[in-house]
Amino acid sequence: MSLFKKLDYYQKVLFLENYADNPSNLSREDLEAVLDSFPFNEFSQEKNLNFLALKLFRNSKGNIDLEKFAEKLNIDINTAEEILSGDSFEVFFPVAKEGKAELNRLLVIPLSSDIVLSTEPIYTDSPEAIKKLTGRGFFLTFSKNFDFKTNSYTLALYSVLKFGNLASKFAFTGRLTREGKIEDVEFLEEKLKVCREKKIPIIFPKKGDMESVENLEEFLTNLEIPLFIFPSSEKYRETFTDIFDFSRDYIKSVFHIDAELSYTATFDEENIIESFTYYSRWLEYIGSTLKSIKEEYLPNLKVGLTSNPLVFSFFAGVILSKKRLTVVFYKYFKEGEVYKPIFTIKDDRESPNTEGVKNLIRTNHSPGDRIVITRRDSKDNGGVVIKLPSGEHMDKHSKELAYYVNNLIRSLEDKCYDLILETPNDFAFALGYFLEDYKCLNLIHKGKFVYSIRDSLKKPYYLTNAFSLNMISSKKVHIDVEEIDLKTAKEKLQKYGFTSFISHVSTAQVLSRLLGMEASPNRQNLKLEKGDRLMVFQISVRPKEGQVFSKEEIEAIVRENKFKFFEVFIS
Repeated sequence: MSLFKKLDYYQKVLFLENYADNPSNLSREDLEAVLDSFPFNEFSQEKNLNFLALKLFRNSKGNIDLEKFAEKLNIDINTAEEILSGDSFEVFFPVAKEGKAELNRLLVIPLSSDIVLSTEPIYTDSPEAIKKLTGRGFFLTFSKNFDFKTNSYTLALYSVLKFGNLASKFAFTGRLTREGKIEDVEFLEEKLKVCREKKIPIIFPKKGDMESVENLEEFLTNLEIPLFIFPSSEKYRETFTDIFDFSRDYIKSVFHIDAELSYTATFDEENIIESFTYYSRWLEYIGSTLKSIKEEYLPNLKVGLTSNPLVFSFFAGVILSKKRLTVVFYKYFKEGEVYKPIFTIKDDRESPNTEGVKNLIRTNHSPGDRIVITRRDSKDNGGVVIKLPSGEHMDKHSKELAYYVNNLIRSLEDKCYDLILETPNDFAFALGYFLEDYKCLNLIHKGKFVYSIRDSLKKPYYLTNAFSLNMISSKKVHIDVEEIDLKTAKEKLQKYGFTSFISHVSTAQVLSRLLGMEASPNRQNLKLEKGDRLMVFQISVRPKEGQVFSKEEIEAIVRENKFKFFEVFIS
């Protein structure tokens, strides 16, 4: 006699969980016994035997008696074959009981016929409504037993039938009517909470955001998330976000985003570096969050952006380009008090045609470390001076102009430059997007240093045991110093390489052993330019006057961990 037939309900659940996804060790006798009992009518336990049995059958379809399976479900052979071999989708939906929510899974197999079939006693009018909306039949079952009369799973059912794998990455809750309207459900807060805990995005009904299947399709296939970067009044932010289909609060709730989808902090001119650092951290977090949403859930995701001031706009272009996000840039027009889209950049590999814009600008090449992009006559002829038109014509061609200027800047000598922007914000953003971090740039705002963007094509390090201002050859530089540990120093030196300027043989010998790389002595004078970087090995013991530490003395200092590494960047 089959072992399966001797088991109680709980033991059957464990049995099927053990073999459902790996049936190779299951005897044919037990497989037949499971089919004999299918479909199960025992719903007293949380786990659903039918869900597990169906997975077992699909993974053992070569050993399943097809006619018997069809007879069990009272269907024809072709439909039975589809259920065992056709495409299947699973989608999450939360259910609540006594105010406590948990996640359930709906297994759906689309059918070529118009049959609506379930192994559970569901309310038949709800699936029929889904069939009417999607125009197709289907088989469904649930991972857990619950109140099968509820309709809260119908939005999940429609979504996975309509959008397949795209929808299977979400959870859904909502009652769907025959007319395609999404009705509210009970215990919504509890359902949102459990999805947040499980880190699964959830689409739910909300007035003004998610009211119909048309809203659902727009969200899943064409979502544009508004980003407002503008230290200004709430009025402008609301004017901007009102033009989008979904509110910021709804998007944050769906994807469990903690940060605001807008940056409105005051830009403190007196503490400009601190202000920009705070902004850059927010932008990096938001950019990474949106990148994850695009890569994991919505490949067609776009960002609708408006930004100000210029250094904010340029840096937004840099970060969103690094995240490979498609951006629609919006500009505010006083006439009509409305934001309008100026251009769309799909990704940093886009190459706009610049033939029609070359005659709109003129450039003046001369030696120097400054890049001035201005609409006015520049008093500083260093670097590249670019004359830009303004007004409507500028808006029409700002993306193409930015790409053309990007190529000009990339052609400059490989060193660091000060970037001074006096352009429209749409141009500044596009320039940052195309240029990204392929050139070392110091952002300058109203004559003050704001931030340093380091090029991704990193130069090798200069490895030294000292750092002096006398090493710097440029008249004006920015120096960034960061203490790092031995492991990080070794990793960076191995990855990017280095030229040794260690001044003493004894120090070079000890450092070579410490790093596991040859650090030869070199007493030549080191001259540093913008864009150079050093790895400085510094011992924390002061030598006596005229003393040069021996190899043994340095080794003793290293054993006592009386040394540090500093990464120094000149920009």
